[in-house]
Parts: sequence; structure tokens; C-alpha cells
Amino acid sequence: MNAVVPCICGEAKVGAIVVAGLSRGGDRVEIRRCPNCGLCRTWPQPDVALLEETDYQGDTDVRHHVSNLRRFRAYARNLLRVLESHVPAGPRNLLDVGCNVGALILEAQQWGWTSRGIDINKRAIAYGRDVLGLDAENASIEDLRTWSATFQAVTLTQVLEHLPRPHEAIRALLNITAPGGVVAIESPNMDGLFPRLLGAAWYGYGVKQHLWHFTAQTIGVVAKAADAELVAVTSRSNLDYGLPLMLIDIPARLFNCGDNLVAVFKKRE
Repeated sequence: MNAVVPCICGEAKVGAIVVAGLSRGGDRVEIRRCPNCGLCRTWPQPDVALLEETDYQGDTDVRHHVSNLRRFRAYARNLLRVLESHVPAGPRNLLDVGCNVGALILEAQQWGWTSRGIDINKRAIAYGRDVLGLDAENASIEDLRTWSATFQAVTLTQVLEHLPRPHEAIRALLNITAPGGVVAIESPNMDGLFPRLLGAAWYGYGVKQHLWHFTAQTIGVVAKAADAELVAVTSRSNLDYGLPLMLIDIPARLFNCGDNLVAVFKKRE
């Protein structure tokens, strides 16, 4: 664990504990809220360099995505519906950052998008490219700095919470969007109904890997730090918790209390 990580607003104090206890896997959960901006983070912070060498290169997550490809494509459809309301009509070009095996790329192609993806996990990229025939590349966000601004949409699903400097990632991704293009993220929403009910046992805290924990309000802190315009924020539920998914997702959307946060950013005019 690395305990010396300031908040993205610059505040050095870690603030009060807002969630504490044990996860379902028995891991100690401690989430603290920044006293300046309200953004929450895991404390102490996970060692990102170690995660990149171990967890993010493993095949456990790849196997999970392969065996649940249909479900991940269904999740992708939800995000594509959001994108289509914020991207200008015409030819559409999408980049999925952290694409894993490529469920979103595959689904976007079915929706008429020209789509490609990048991921730091070589095993995931190999499956997406060699088995699914997708345009997928082993690369990181840092590698995108030399890419041209050609994408109508750049997506980042369940990735932002893993990044030490999430606002810098949003800024970098906006730099490769075409005029009128957007960056859309999905991330666990700690202000949802089930996080409130389950506390530290909620799956979305993921304290071994998640550095940050967002809400519909604090994702605005990221937008401000990135000098970006936050054009839409919503939430929905992708997990059914043993109930018919419709019974979970419809109220999640109506009352904006889902456990999955969706936010759309644009370059500030």
C-alpha cells in the first residue's frame, strides 16, 4: 500500500472515514472523504505499480469477460444508448480504453460504429484480436498522447477508479476526440442504493484495486480538475442481486440510485 497520495484537488489531508468494515472477501475496507472537495478514496492507497505488474496482467479477469461476453455486450448496449444521444449524427468512430477482450468494441460494430480498443493486458488483447477479430492494441493511456483527434467517442468503462490521476486521464482522452466528440466513463457509484444498504460489503469498493470512489456530485470534481465540461451524469444497475434485473434497473434510472455511474465529458468551449 502507498499512503502518500494527495487528492486530485491538491488537499493533503485524508479526511474522515465514511465507510469502514470488511468486504465480502474479508479485506479491510476504509474509505475516506476529502475535507476540501468531498471526493472519496481508498485509504491507504493501493500500490498502482504493483497492480500493473500483477493483477492487471493476469488471466482471471480475462476468463471472466470471455465466459460472460453476452452479459458484457448487454452492458455495452446501455452505454451506446447514452453515447448516441450525445454524439453528432454521421460516421462514428469509437475508441474503448481498457477494452479487455472487446465486448464494447464488438457491440459498437453491430451498432454501425467504427470501433477499436486498447488495454494494458496482453492476454485480453490477444483474445480480442485473434479470436474475435477485433481492432485491439496493447497500449496505455500514456501511449495515446501521439494519436490524432479523430474519435467521436472515447469510452472508459470500470477504469477511472483505478487511475492515480483520473482528471489527467480525462484530459488526455478529450485531446483525441474530434470536434463535438465526447468521453464517456462508467464507474461504481458509491451513492447508489445498494452501497448504502450493504456498506463495506458492497462489491464496488474493490479496495485492493480501486483508488477512488465517485458519486454523481464528485465526478464533477474530476471534470473541474480536467478543465472539462460535464454534460451528463446518470446511474443504472448492471447487477441483479438475485432479483429480475428490470426490478433493479428501472428504479435505479428513475431515481438515479444505481450502483453504476455513467458520466459524459466534452472539451470546454
